[in-house]
Amino acid sequence: MIERFSSSIISIRYTSGFGYFLIGFLISIYDFFRYKKYLPDKYALRLRFKQVHGYKLKIESPLTFNEKMQWLKLYDRRPLHKVYADKSAVRKIYAEKFDSDNLVPLVFSARNWEEIALENMPDYPVIIKPNHASGYYHIIRDKYSCDWNMIRTDCRRWLSKNYYYSSREWQYKDIERLILVEKLLLNPDGSIPHNYRVHCFSGEAGLLSVNIYRKDTRHYIAAKFNRDLEYQDFHYGTEDTDLVSSEFLRSIPKPASFEKMIMIAENLARDFAYLRVDFFEIDGKMFHGEVTFHDSGGFDKFIPFEWDLKFGKMIDLNYPNV
Repeated sequence: MIERFSSSIISIRYTSGFGYFLIGFLISIYDFFRYKKYLPDKYALRLRFKQVHGYKLKIESPLTFNEKMQWLKLYDRRPLHKVYADKSAVRKIYAEKFDSDNLVPLVFSARNWEEIALENMPDYPVIIKPNHASGYYHIIRDKYSCDWNMIRTDCRRWLSKNYYYSSREWQYKDIERLILVEKLLLNPDGSIPHNYRVHCFSGEAGLLSVNIYRKDTRHYIAAKFNRDLEYQDFHYGTEDTDLVSSEFLRSIPKPASFEKMIMIAENLARDFAYLRVDFFEIDGKMFHGEVTFHDSGGFDKFIPFEWDLKFGKMIDLNYPNV
């Protein structure tokens, strides 16, 4: 009964203009209270932090990685943050500073959600995502088998959403909102390539996390290595690492473009206390991914907790004179 009711609500939202506004209005009210939009950033972060992590946020004397993510959100706010956080603008940075041949091919960008339609899509797989948020996307392998009403409705919602409120990451607040349609990167066997995430502390790479996605879902298996590619045995966030053996994770091969990834990441990170720079690799060729200042907004848990403290010690909040 509940599933049938939920399906009906979803159907109304995707097929009816009135339904979109009605359900969107209800969602906006829910988000208003969920994200504590009526509260200043510091107090909203304190409330959410306690709910997620179970301990009080010490914003004036942070020790853990997740506490320092909150500190950086509040006290390190520079114009360059907005450029790096914008998935469209950062492409220009990559093209100017590095090789534009390593950019994921852009099909087109749109300010209007109505442009996201079958007739505007190429005949090869693409990924559709907003430039001003993280974690939202649609993977399109066959444009003729997609529900374009649903996809356009999601794009419309993305464009109306100020991602800043979800975790109070200042850099997302005033980004000009776009929908990006990029060529979907695929391995020769049709699988999604590994996502190599280089975590930099005070301008130096200190952790490499390798996300291995399961089909086209948001679920992933993650392996983590230090700068010397030594396996790091801890759990973080929503990864499905428990489904595989540690031997499997340890055996993930070094990417052919590893040194190039490190060089680019450290180049971008040299002015920041913390920065995560993402890459993909297909047949030895590297592609640029997104740039992140506050990993998971500082709201993912480390297991065991000692790793939260360990990475917290690696973040120098005085670097570079933040």
